[in-house]
Amino acid sequence: MPQLTEEHFHLIDSNKHKEHERLKKIEQEVRDNSVLNPETQDCLIALKKYKSTPDIKSMISKFFSNK
Repeated sequence: MPQLTEEHFHLIDSNKHKEHERLKKIEQEVRDNSVLNPETQDCLIALKKYKSTPDIKSMISKFFSNK
């Protein structure tokens, strides 16, 4: 197994930073462009962020079970 170099760690950190910025942008877009209550906004943010179907199903179930 190859050893990770400083360059690898820099690339990993860079990718984490890009993903963090992408998620912040998604959240800000929903907050800025929505007149919905905060709980519904959180639901929309989660829908935009999650990529896997089980996560989305779980989040929707949780949202509607609280109603």
